[in-house]
Amino acid sequence: MPELHELLGRVSDRESFLVFVDAVIVERKNADAQDALSGWQNDTIEQYLESAAAWTKDSAHSFSSENPWRNFAEFLYMGKMYE
Repeated sequence: MPELHELLGRVSDRESFLVFVDAVIVERKNADAQDALSGWQNDTIEQYLESAAAWTKDSAHSFSSENPWRNFAEFLYMGKMYE
């Protein structure tokens, strides 16, 4: 299976977004099962969403209204690693 960042780059529509979300779920489950967070900075859903929101507020990144599927995928991806 491709790396999460590779799948992020492929998000262009509903179907590719759902493939990305499935990969996020699998990666997180595997990290929990291996007792190694493998790049996950946030242990709880609250921390995860707070980090994604903080990245959105703190970054100079602006979302493109042309591809809302990609925008939300980026939000989810950054929730993984932003502190």
